[in-house]
Amino acid sequence: IMASFRKEFSLDKIDVQGSYIGIFEEPGGEGNFVINCFIWESLREQDGACCLLSLKHSINHYFHIGMKLGYNLTNQKSRAIVLEALRALFESNKDQNFFNMLDETGLKKLFHIIKDKCEHLLQNYKKVYLIIDDLSYLLSAGFPIKSIIIFGHYLRTLQKMNITIVVLTHYSEEDRETLIIKSFLEQNSDINFHVAPLRTGAAQDISGVITMKRKANVLENFAESIVYHYKLTERNIKLFPPGCVK
Repeated sequence: IMASFRKEFSLDKIDVQGSYIGIFEEPGGEGNFVINCFIWESLREQDGACCLLSLKHSINHYFHIGMKLGYNLTNQKSRAIVLEALRALFESNKDQNFFNMLDETGLKKLFHIIKDKCEHLLQNYKKVYLIIDDLSYLLSAGFPIKSIIIFGHYLRTLQKMNITIVVLTHYSEEDRETLIIKSFLEQNSDINFHVAPLRTGAAQDISGVITMKRKANVLENFAESIVYHYKLTERNIKLFPPGCVK
């Protein structure tokens, strides 16, 4: 399943190490399977590792999905660090009022927690991924949009350490602040995945559309574009070109 995703989107031909990868989830789309593909990708080789920052789901969610897709996060604890972000912030500031940190101070603290975890992984693993699911949930936690964008800039500094950064964010055309986060990620990412429902409405054989766009170099706009339909089932993900239902 995961190998098919790599091949169809040419990730087997691209060196993504040190890249900033954005995953954009429209209402009705399901971007979580892309996150799980990158978790698998980070652990695929023995010199790979990941730090997963969860803002949306519990650790158990990723464990159960991983078991369905063929990897076991519990057996990878030395190279798969899972942070439940708000819990990490709370536990690192037990003597302070957590709600006084719902600003840039809190996110700067969170960034340093992430950075420390990634530096720890780099001591033993060459290819380290930082995977964030889902950045827009910081809005729901009460952080202002300005602080979230500054946090996004902090994350970019990790590219200097050759860390691959994968960030999922959901957005809605009716929610201005989620669009600001989306715009920031689009401007700063090297590879984008847009996950959306079918424009023509729901279909029995198709769950939605996923489009990958990639910059040829840092000075260019997104040039390449690969489009696939996808079908999600309980234990599987099927990708196929538009017009070719499997």
